[in-house]
This record gives sequence, structure tokens and C-alpha cells, in this order.
Amino acid sequence: GVTLATTNRLQTGWLSSGWSMNTGASGVSFTVNGALISFAANTTIGLSDIANAINNASYATGEGVNASVISNTVNGVAQNDLVLEGASTGANYNLKLADLTGTTLQSLGLLTSTTSTQVVPTGATDSSDDGVHTAGLAIDGTTGDASSWHGADGQSSWSLTLNLGSSQTVSRMVWSRDQTGAMTDRVPQNYTIEYSNDGGTTWQTADTVTNNTLAAGATKTDTFAPVTANMIRITVTGTNTGNAPAIDDVKLYNDVGTVNSASVLQAAQDATFSVNGVQISRSSNTGLTDVINGVTLNLQGDWTGVSGVNLQVATDTTTITSKITSFLNDLNSLTDYLKTKSAATKDANTGNYTFGPLTGYTLYTSLESSLSSDLSSPVSGVPSGAPTSLSSLGIQMDSSGHFTVTDQTALTNWLTSDPSGVQALFDGADGVATRVVNRLSPYVQYQSNGTESYISQEQDSITSMQSSLDDRIASMNDHLAQRQATLRQQFTALESLLMSAQQQQQQLSSIFSATSGWGP
Repeated sequence: GVTLATTNRLQTGWLSSGWSMNTGASGVSFTVNGALISFAANTTIGLSDIANAINNASYATGEGVNASVISNTVNGVAQNDLVLEGASTGANYNLKLADLTGTTLQSLGLLTSTTSTQVVPTGATDSSDDGVHTAGLAIDGTTGDASSWHGADGQSSWSLTLNLGSSQTVSRMVWSRDQTGAMTDRVPQNYTIEYSNDGGTTWQTADTVTNNTLAAGATKTDTFAPVTANMIRITVTGTNTGNAPAIDDVKLYNDVGTVNSASVLQAAQDATFSVNGVQISRSSNTGLTDVINGVTLNLQGDWTGVSGVNLQVATDTTTITSKITSFLNDLNSLTDYLKTKSAATKDANTGNYTFGPLTGYTLYTSLESSLSSDLSSPVSGVPSGAPTSLSSLGIQMDSSGHFTVTDQTALTNWLTSDPSGVQALFDGADGVATRVVNRLSPYVQYQSNGTESYISQEQDSITSMQSSLDDRIASMNDHLAQRQATLRQQFTALESLLMSAQQQQQQLSSIFSATSGWGP
């Protein structure tokens, strides 16, 4: 039979519709799957406040939690029930809860108790320090400028690694910053908390913190879903000043809340089923690709008690044919575009030619014929007995240069009898699809030698030519403006000379006119 994978679901049990609690002088805080939920001191909160805080918290991948308040009337009395459900199925995804400050989750009946155990590092190392404030000072239990770790200035990031000595569970880190001294301003703003359980060979992220602020002498609490580790690493990638960070008095804890069995509506479990008598378990019900090679299983129902079903696996020829047709249509559209843009058309009346924008660009005009050759030439390296050309599949090139499926029966027969051979024809090392990708890649992607794509190079060339033409036009305009100014100056001087000559001529005319009337 088949047992489906399930999520974990917890409930508080029915509470009065007006249920509320006061957070007291210290406030309350608790964790849900590693997310810290806090409420300020002397605040009255209800179930909806708690549900909203849980829903709005940030969780690690797969650790999300959905909270809802269910309303009901029992014997005429309005009641509410807070229900928590994990986002992921599988036995590893039972909800992990713990009270930190106060006993909120215990008061709601979700937990019976919480145990907080300090995990004490056996030593610490760092990527860099200032020579005085070394890594070991971060875990010596003493706060203050003289006994904290400072990274060395001039670095772009800094890391502090805590060795736990053995494999232990950690769910919370508490640290402080300098109380006094010259480096009290160096607050780690952006950092990650990582863990390793193989001595530092492999690291995984437990928590990522951004835009952190912290007052001098204050403490910071970082919570995360419990991790099993023998090393914890804090990597700081940014501080409020840009200088090296200061981290002091780091303490690690493992917070374990004991879930009240009465609150469990549904336990998280793996899916279990068998294939050909082999018992299988998986954390998910869908997308199971690692059970039967080449087959994706989606478990649709709980078949407990059913002896078994026959699973027939067949090639989806319709979907594959559609993808092949789409591939060919895209190539046909590309070749049509290249033909149109590189064509030289003669006008029957005038005899004049109209040239396309790509006419004469052999880089592009030769692409059409190259693609046709890629698709029509036999391929090598396919398995014995597999098709070696598109024509074998019933795909031919027509008079317009288009590749189309002309024999659907042949294609279907090949897909049914040898689907892996058809796949090799397309995506093998010398397959037609591989050829097309290799042919087109230089046109649209950076090349292996680091040079830009052909199209990007053409665009850069056009931009450079346009810039050069703009510069020449600007230079010519400047030259013409200067020439215009010179001519204006010359014509103005000429006009002045003409006016002066005209005045002199008028004066001479007056003199001659006056003397012509004299006699003896």
C-alpha cells in the first residue's frame, strides 16, 4: 500500500474567544522552527496576535509555519483554537518549538516544558584580527573592550569560527558588543551563521542577518532551526562603519521544547510505498524522480491495505513531437528573418535595387546556410541502431527552406521504439540541437576567449560610428560657425568701406557742382 507524507499539525485546544495574556515586566519570547517571536513587556496579546507574528516571521527554506485561529461554538460558548502547521512534509519536519522568556507556548498547551542547554566551544579561530583582540577573547565569558575579538582593518569580510569539540545541536546564539573603548562603534551589520559537521569541509547556512543594529554593551540573540554541528562560523560581510567588526561574549544554546502529545493533530511522516517489492520512503508525495529511472512519480492518495497496482510506463510521443515541432518552427522563423533582412529586391519599373539592412553582411547571410547544413547533415556518435539524421525521423526541408515533419508515423515509431536514440540525435555531442546551440551562441553570448557576442560587437561598432559621426558633425558646425563669423566681419568691413566711398563721392559731386557756376 501507499502511505502519504504528511506535515506536522499542532493545536492549542479550545480556548475562550476572549483569551489573552499579559507579557509581564520582562516580555515574552519563543521560537517556532528557529524563528524568534517576541512581544514587548507589559503588553496584552491574544491568539490572533500570536498567529500574525508566526505567519510574518522569516524562516529557513522548508521550515515555514502557517498559523490560523479556528472559531467554533461549543455548548453555546464561543471558543477559539490556534493551529500551527509546518510547510513541509516528511518525518524530519516536525515543528520545533521552545519558550525562551516566559512560558507562552506552555500556557497555550503546545509544550509541557522547555530545556535550554548551553553548548560551550572548546576553542575559536578567526580569519583575521588586529593582533591584540584575538578570537579566543570572544568566548572567554568576559565583556568589555579589553577582552573581545576585533577583526583586522583592511579586510572586506571577517569570520570567527567556534570549535564545539564534538557533534552537538545548536539553535541559538547570543553575543554582545563592547561596553567601553575606542571600538564600541564597530557593529556587525550583515553576517551569516553557518555550521559544519565534518570539521569545516562543508558549510551550510543556519541564519542570515542584515541591517543589524546594537547599542554599546547590549546583547543580540540569533535563533535558527536546530542544527547538528561540530563547528559554528560567523562571517561578517559589513559593519556600520566599514571598519573591522567587534564581537564579544559569544554563547551558544540548544533550546528543546517538549511537545504536549495532546496538542498533536497530525504527526509529520514520510511517504512509504513499495516498487516491485522494494520498500521505499520519501519525504514528499510529488516530483519523485529518483525511484524509477526516467519516471516522475506523484502519489495521489493513501492506499493503505491495497495490495498493489500495475504501473505502465510509456513515452509521451505527443508532448515530444510538440517540442520538436516548436524547435523547428523557431529555426524556420529565424531563417525567414535572415532571408528578408539580407535580400536585394529589384524594382521592375525603375530597375533600382532595394537592399535589406543585412545585405552584404556575410556574418549573417552565411548563417542561414550554416543552419540548414547543421540540420540536414548526418550526426555522429549516436548509439548503434539509433537514427542519424532528421530525415530518418520523417523531417524534411521543403522548397522554401523550412524543416517540417512530413512523416508523422515515422517520427512516432522512432519515439516509441527508441526514445533515447532520438534524444541522442538532438542533444548528443554532435546532435542537431547541439549544433544549433554552438552555431548561435557566439552571436548572443560571451565567447570562451572573453570577447563579446557578435551582435554586441556590432552594436558597439554602430555606437562608435554614430559617436564619431556626431563628433564630425559637431566639428563641422564649429568650423561653419567660425567661417560665418569671419565672413560677417569681412562683409561688415566691406560695407563700411563702401559707405565711406559713397560719402566721398557725394562730397566730390557737391564740390564740382559748386565750381561749375563760376565765371571770369
